[in-house]
Amino acid sequence: MMMKAYILGNNNNYWQRGKAWERDVFVEIFDKSGDKIIDQMAGMRIHGGGNRQSDQKSLRLYSRNKFGNGWFKYPLFEDKPDIDSCKRLLLRNVKDWNGTMIIDELCQNIVKPMNIDYSAFITSLVFINGEYWGIYSLRERQDEYYVANNYLIETPEITIIESTPQQIIAKEGSINDYNELITSLETADKDSDDFYSNMDKLIDLDALIDYYCAEIYLANIDFPFRNMSLWKTDNDTARWRYFFYDCDACMNRFNYNHFREYGNSFDDFQKFDDKYKTILILLLQNKKFQQKFQSKMFYHLNYTFNPERVISEIEKLEKTYNPLVNEHIYRWHIPSDYVKWKQDIDRLKLFAMNRPIVVKKFITEYFGVPFDIFPNPATKSFNISFHNEPDIIKVDIKDLFGRIVYQNNYNYPSSIITINSDLPQGLYLVNITINNIVFTKKLIML
Repeated sequence: MMMKAYILGNNNNYWQRGKAWERDVFVEIFDKSGDKIIDQMAGMRIHGGGNRQSDQKSLRLYSRNKFGNGWFKYPLFEDKPDIDSCKRLLLRNVKDWNGTMIIDELCQNIVKPMNIDYSAFITSLVFINGEYWGIYSLRERQDEYYVANNYLIETPEITIIESTPQQIIAKEGSINDYNELITSLETADKDSDDFYSNMDKLIDLDALIDYYCAEIYLANIDFPFRNMSLWKTDNDTARWRYFFYDCDACMNRFNYNHFREYGNSFDDFQKFDDKYKTILILLLQNKKFQQKFQSKMFYHLNYTFNPERVISEIEKLEKTYNPLVNEHIYRWHIPSDYVKWKQDIDRLKLFAMNRPIVVKKFITEYFGVPFDIFPNPATKSFNISFHNEPDIIKVDIKDLFGRIVYQNNYNYPSSIITINSDLPQGLYLVNITINNIVFTKKLIML
């Protein structure tokens, strides 16, 4: 019966949704040692959008009270040890745009240190009716039970808003809540000193900044007109957050520039309707938000998205997948062969090495440098004002011949530092290193 729902059939079977197309299955899950940790009846459905037409489809597992066990009771995910039971699980297939098979799992691992609602997973082998069905990612499903597990609260009523290529819809709850959020953003005074704090009561802005930093760094081409989902619990003090999911189209083009979609007025750059970009476009009109966004992006480029760290995460998954790839290729013929898979993994590493440099360039072009020099022109002294208080900075001043005429390090400086110097009249380049990133501005001494 399950396989009839899996094939095209007479009713476009695998495109069908809802409980009518759920099938009863018996689920057994074994740990790395081969010990059985779960065996119970459950419901299973086809999961996802475009991947439904793939030969290897994603699957969704439902624990059901009617089978005598309403939860999958076991601490499945090492990085979330407090979660000892799940109501629903996903078996996500491993097809992606760049042929690596690891890309979505990799992106979930990359964003773990961030304030992001990611999905814990286990790389798994699946058998259906005893037949080998390939590599899958067993993971949490992002819904009200995910919120309950990850925020240690009773299962809440929640609103989930999703973007589709056609429109923004309410998957759970009412679209009115989202429309009210947009109205609040549109009508608020973006130049007000209270704008940031007022909007932070409606949206978790720290989480939003981390979320967009991740999507922009990962160069998610399938975003924001698809695979963007906001959620909040249904109470008066709840704040909107984003689910992070579906990175099959990530880390494919290291020169991809999301910033042009949020600030460039040329028609050629307005690729998608503004409705998909409204929240960030409106927030970026506020100076404080701009400064926090820029500062956080530079932090993540230096640490979270540091090439050494990202390549290390790639190599961990490469090691996990390496002994599994050939049999998966034999079953599904995707990717085409082992050598091609290794080449695609190497391209991921090239992305990891190149992407931070490119994003630093984009964000500096969009926001400018994160400090101001005044007065400029100056006489004997001048001030450097930082948009955010940095931890450690280095100041180098060079003349037009490239000679260093001033140099100093500052540990935990205030937001403004004053430099007294007897520099002769002329044009100078002020190089300021913040978090290992060098920014340059011109200085005229009179």
